[in-house]
Amino acid sequence: RSQNPVLRNRAGIFNGLFDFGATSQSSKLVELARKSNRGRNAERNEEMVKAVDELRKSMKPLGLEKLKRMVNGSWVEMWTTEDAVLSFAKNGFLGSEFDFAGGSIDMYGDKFTNVVAFKDGKAVEADGVIKIDDANNRV
Repeated sequence: RSQNPVLRNRAGIFNGLFDFGATSQSSKLVELARKSNRGRNAERNEEMVKAVDELRKSMKPLGLEKLKRMVNGSWVEMWTTEDAVLSFAKNGFLGSEFDFAGGSIDMYGDKFTNVVAFKDGKAVEADGVIKIDDANNRV
């Protein structure tokens, strides 16, 4: 299936972050993602997991409504430990070379779509449902 043009345009944002870095708390995450080769270097992932946990804890006091506004939208994946995505990144899929992974989150409809995109324009997509309790924990 051809990938969503909005997501395709977001790949440029992803490359820019890796080339130039970002500011504030996100710069640490960008640097850790770079060092771990976006999660492909498992030996470097422990520090990233700790940094993501710290970020998550710092966001909890914001409240569910503000968190929804902050998280809602499209994204390009910078780091993962998800085996399927790492496999696509390393091996491609049915002769197609990996381009990027990303997706979209509709926090108001409690839905998400994950996308693994390939350089020939094909993509693998998976849809899901988001469940969050009153304390901003995924359930």
